[in-house]
Amino acid sequence: MGYIGVFLGDISEERARELQLNEVRGAVVGKVEDDSPAVRAGLIENDVILAFNDQMIQNRSQLYRLIINSSPGAKATLTISRKGSLRTLSIELGQRRVGIQDERKRLYGEADAMLAAAEDRRREAEVLRLSGDTAGAQKLIEEEQLFRKQSEERRTYVEEQLRQGKIKENTGIQRPTYSISANRYSLGLTAVPIGEQLAQYFNTGESGVLVSEVRAGGAAEKVGIKAGDCIVAVNDEKVRSVSDLFRLVDRQGSTETVSEKSEAEVILTIIRDRNERKIKVDLESR
Repeated sequence: MGYIGVFLGDISEERARELQLNEVRGAVVGKVEDDSPAVRAGLIENDVILAFNDQMIQNRSQLYRLIINSSPGAKATLTISRKGSLRTLSIELGQRRVGIQDERKRLYGEADAMLAAAEDRRREAEVLRLSGDTAGAQKLIEEEQLFRKQSEERRTYVEEQLRQGKIKENTGIQRPTYSISANRYSLGLTAVPIGEQLAQYFNTGESGVLVSEVRAGGAAEKVGIKAGDCIVAVNDEKVRSVSDLFRLVDRQGSTETVSEKSEAEVILTIIRDRNERKIKVDLESR
């Protein structure tokens, strides 16, 4: 999952005039994070990104999708407009930071998770459509639309809070880290709390956390867990929060002897495509 370190906004007709654009499209750069790929590439506030690797950008959602679907370390070419003049910048995508604790970055993490899940559904729907399963494809398209809507709502909210100064760098509400790991074992994934609308959609009640990122080669990836999955239980015990997931994995670790440590496992109950399934995960020792 790629990362460049900027806040993006959409272009309205009024903003297009202010920024001296010939078309009402693109993604305008807001705040640029310190020591980010964007800073190193030379992006500044009010630059408008018009193309990503020669693909025309219509809005911020499209650009976020392209960034997220790119690998950390990948190089990209950005076509931008700065005060009405076109420029080309080269950028090397970074890895989105994990374990960030302030409210602003937590909310962006949720938006990224929703967008990644939407992209998964879109790709799966296309496969089903090509195979002739139009009913299955339509179901996935509905899920994609919900995930995308949730992503946009979260992103719009945090950007509005930033503009109003209600969320500030390093002064947000402190919460536990969302990088899923335990003292002795790791699942190899990151998760965020599930929103009320998605909880209703998945019919999870008060249970569940949403997988936002799966580490390549990690325990979760090896058994097919992916971004957008909802984890509702560990060894049949309900998961009501991210901290629950820590606690239950730690409990598994405490039941293993040192010689058995590498063989520890848990059974995760997940919901995907509104269907519940159980997956055995061999935990990684830390």
